[in-house]
Amino acid sequence: MATTVDPRPARPRHKPRACIILRLRGGVGNQLFQYAMGRKAALETGSALLFDVTDYDRHHDREFVLGHFNCVGGLANLADCARVLWPAREFGNTAQLLRKVYPFYKSRCVHEKDFARTPDMPRISANSYLDGYWQRALVPLSIQNTLRKELSLKRPLSLSRQALLSRINAEPSIAIHIRRGDYLKPQNLANYGLCSPAYYQKAKQFMDEVVPSAHYFVFSDDPNWAAGFFSNTSNVTIVSPDPDRKDHEDLVLMAQCSHTIMANSSFSWWAAFLNPNPTKRVVAPAQWFKAANKSADHLMLPSWHLL
Repeated sequence: MATTVDPRPARPRHKPRACIILRLRGGVGNQLFQYAMGRKAALETGSALLFDVTDYDRHHDREFVLGHFNCVGGLANLADCARVLWPAREFGNTAQLLRKVYPFYKSRCVHEKDFARTPDMPRISANSYLDGYWQRALVPLSIQNTLRKELSLKRPLSLSRQALLSRINAEPSIAIHIRRGDYLKPQNLANYGLCSPAYYQKAKQFMDEVVPSAHYFVFSDDPNWAAGFFSNTSNVTIVSPDPDRKDHEDLVLMAQCSHTIMANSSFSWWAAFLNPNPTKRVVAPAQWFKAANKSADHLMLPSWHLL
C-alpha cells in the first residue's frame, strides 16, 4: 500500500516566552509600586510582564487601574499562571509547604514577607511569580525614566479635571494629601495611624516660608474634614473626590502641582515621585507607621523634608 505524505508543513513548536507574573492588589499607589517591581524584573530578565488581577474579582473595594496608564504588560490567564506556578495552585493550601521543601518553588514564587521589615531586594529569575507590595524607593529610582514615560494617562483628563489642571498650572501650587477614609478602620489605624493636624500645620508653615505665593490644592478622601481644618485659610482649594472614582486622574493632578505635602500613603508618595518639577519641595511624615519599630527609611528620598 502506498504511503501518503501530508503536504502541510509540520507545525513548529514554539517555546512560550519567559514571563514575570505580577500579583496586583490594593489601590493606585500599591499597584504602581508593584508595577515598578514587575517592570524592573521583566527588563532585567528579558521577560514579558503579565498581571494577575484575580484579587479584584474577590475584593470589590478596589479596582485594576494600571490599564489607565501606558503600562507595558498584559493580563495573565490561567494557563500562564499554571505554567509558572504548577502544581502549587492545584495543591491549594499546601503550596506554602511545597515552597519550603522544594527549591524550585522558592525560585519561582517570590513572596515578600514584610516590606516594612525586609526592604532588601530579592533575586528574581525569568518565569517567576511576584507576590508582595514592594514598597521601596530604590526600585522606581532605578528605572525612573521608563516609569515617567509609561505612567502617563492613555486618555485625556475629564473636563472637570482639565479645568482644575489649568488652575494648578496658572500659579505656584502645592498639593496636600490628607488620607483618612480606610485609615480610620481599626486595623489600619493600628498599623499606620493618621498624620496629625500638627503635622499639616508644620508642613504648611514650612511651605509658606519657601513658597510664600503658592496656592494649596487639598486632595482628600474626607473633604468635609479637610474643609473644616482649612476653614480659616484663604489660599486653599479643597478638591472633591471624583464621583466616578477616577483616583488615577487625581494622582496625575497632584503630580502636576509645583510642590507636595504628603500623607503616610503610597498614593501621595507616587504623586511626589512623579512630580517633574526640578526644584520641587516635598514634605513627608517622618513616622510612616504607628509602631516605633517599623522604619520607612527605605521609602524616603534624600531631598525630601521630613517632619
